[in-house]
Amino acid sequence: NETKLVYEGRFLNYHETTFEAPNGNQGLWQHVEKPINEGVEDKFNIQKNFGGADILAFAKQVEDGDQTIAKTGEKMLLICSIYRIPCSNYIICLPAGTKDPGDKTPLETASRELQEETGYTGENGRATYVGFTDPWKSNDRGSLVCFDVDLNKEENKNPKQTLEDAEDIT
Repeated sequence: NETKLVYEGRFLNYHETTFEAPNGNQGLWQHVEKPINEGVEDKFNIQKNFGGADILAFAKQVEDGDQTIAKTGEKMLLICSIYRIPCSNYIICLPAGTKDPGDKTPLETASRELQEETGYTGENGRATYVGFTDPWKSNDRGSLVCFDVDLNKEENKNPKQTLEDAEDIT
């Protein structure tokens, strides 16, 4: 197998790998990698070398509150609408984001991204999956993290996003 770097970018590198299949046929595989995990000692330790987090945030009012958001006791899943360049459109997705250099665990990344993208603060965070997210085209490693969001907590009553300049998320 021979891998050639075709393009090196800030967030993704594009590669082409020539290979011989088990049946002896030659092939060319095109794939991307997230360079965020380069230079680490143990590249295959997914717990340490994850690329980001997708977030399942379940919001609930545990006592009477603003009934226009959710009825008392009713759970709702927080989702986002975000403009994605590859789709040339807004898409519905879970809150999610890429690991920052200081993040040590998927919970840190997810907690920060939940607050940045939705304005809400989660509790009882738990990583339910850490692994490869799309292995047919990328080495990207991510996690799925669940949070509970108590809509009655003061910090969640008037959520304020802290988006990056180029982000457009509602």
